Amino acid sequence: SFITDMFMLMMPLSYFTTYFILDGKNDFQSNELARWGVSLMFGIVNMIFWSKTGQTPGYKAYEIKIVDSKTMQNITLFQGMIRYIIFIISYSLLIGMVVPFLQKIDNHY
Repeated sequence: SFITDMFMLMMPLSYFTTYFILDGKNDFQSNELARWGVSLMFGIVNMIFWSKTGQTPGYKAYEIKIVDSKTMQNITLFQGMIRYIIFIISYSLLIGMVVPFLQKIDNHY
């Protein structure tokens, strides 16, 4: 579902930012603020989907629904924000642990 959401939600946001707000891919790649802005907008869109329907398009495709464990209703925007912040932190930590294994080691002394 995450990959589906990336293609259906994140890619259009990235495309719009890259070609309508900035001057192309080189500007987007060198602009840290634009990349964080797209991630923030992706999070906001996810939070809205979670609070309104309990599903993003990817969740709907796989018949997954997010609900509050106590009320069994859709989560609130605040709960969605906490969920997205925790996702960003956990994803960052995972990438941070994997990157050293992907780098070429140079043993020149």
